[in-house]
Amino acid sequence: MRKKAEPRARVLDSVASDEVTAELYARGADAEAVRTIVARGLGRAMLVGPLPMAEAQALRKTASDLGAFAALSRPAGRADPERAEVVVMAPADALTSIADAVGGNTGRMTREALSAFLAPRRRVLKCRGRELALGERTL
Repeated sequence: MRKKAEPRARVLDSVASDEVTAELYARGADAEAVRTIVARGLGRAMLVGPLPMAEAQALRKTASDLGAFAALSRPAGRADPERAEVVVMAPADALTSIADAVGGNTGRMTREALSAFLAPRRRVLKCRGRELALGERTL
């Protein structure tokens, strides 16, 4: 018997429509939802789950109520009718509002993933007693 996957949240790195489309199809979203998401061209996509169906539907409804687009998806190969992932597309500030409105563990995971994405760690290369900060400027 397989262990149930722990819920998590992550920001999908790309906002390019072909990459978002591929990610959504890989997660089992239906074709109409994919067309709608890509047509709206919103700023950030976030994947949250797998969540119990009631939590997934509450997240989707909250996101929709706040003007974002959200779709329930079931990852390929997972036939658990009681759990689903939610893909939410909205500008970054709207994702924060959605996380605050949802609250609980789902809201906390969403806020943490968004914060980690928007404030990446500082990377430093140490070489011969000197430090080079990577990603700040062209070296």
